[in-house]
Amino acid sequence: ATAGRLLHLAHALTGPRADAEDLTQDTLVKVGLAWHRLRQGEEPYPYARRTMVNLFLNGRRRNRLWHSVAPRLREDVNHTPEADPDGLAGARTLLDRLPPKQRAAVALRYLLDLDDATIAAELGCTEGSVRSHVSRGLATLRASAPHHPLPLEESS
Repeated sequence: ATAGRLLHLAHALTGPRADAEDLTQDTLVKVGLAWHRLRQGEEPYPYARRTMVNLFLNGRRRNRLWHSVAPRLREDVNHTPEADPDGLAGARTLLDRLPPKQRAAVALRYLLDLDDATIAAELGCTEGSVRSHVSRGLATLRASAPHHPLPLEESS
């Protein structure tokens, strides 16, 4: 039931649709194998979301599964409205420039509208680190795309 929301988050984290689908599938498999850990009546989405973020961060650290760690600019020469149904290709290209934790923090804050405490729990860091990741990520995005509308606030 949450696969669509997970795919949306995976798109923000990984960029290309194929990578987002792989991350979503890996997440659903891992959550399925750990289904017995969820308490009766507990909402599975937060557990799956945290699993996805962990898979993304660990995959980037260990074996560079999705992209090289170095920031880069990807040119999408075949961009058409049909190829970008949600209209976020430009934002994804900008997010590609961020280190993994900054990218995850920005995606969790502005895509899912999560608060600092929830993001800190998802990333396994302090709330201060979350604010730092978001602030630095937004600064990088603003410098990279001065003409794109980005949130004006630094942190909540």
